[in-house]
Amino acid sequence: MKTMEEILQMAIGRALRNERRRRGIKFTIFCYEHDFPTTTLYMLETGNSKTSAVSTFRIAELLGLSFQEFGALVDKEVAALKKEFGL
Repeated sequence: MKTMEEILQMAIGRALRNERRRRGIKFTIFCYEHDFPTTTLYMLETGNSKTSAVSTFRIAELLGLSFQEFGALVDKEVAALKKEFGL
């Protein structure tokens, strides 16, 4: 069973990845243009990393999202994951 912390990590990663893809931004290009380590972004987007709020919101800001917009995307992903895991 997934913990709420694990679900939140996954939701943050999905929100970032989906928004990056929605905007048509390639993974490696995003990392290169913003001097962001590829390993870090990969771990974040796959929900395999606990990240600092600073890094998370830096990426969201680079994607053009406000704090509120990013929060709404994460809320949507949390709801979907809870449903997916039967919580």
